[in-house]
Amino acid sequence: MLGYVLNAVGNQGDALKSLLDYSPIHWAYGNEPLLHGLGAGMWLLLACIVALLVAGVLRFRARDIGR
Repeated sequence: MLGYVLNAVGNQGDALKSLLDYSPIHWAYGNEPLLHGLGAGMWLLLACIVALLVAGVLRFRARDIGR
């Protein structure tokens, strides 16, 4: 909810634009990904998610429960 508030207030004028730096909504949609594609930060985030998912699956498969 705080992210929404920061995004809404930050879009009200030039004096409040600095609040957008703290809004996760602006982080995700600030560079208009549908028009310009994903930025480097979003690709890095996606790569980290995939790496953690693969590590979790490998760790889950290596457990020794009931064997």
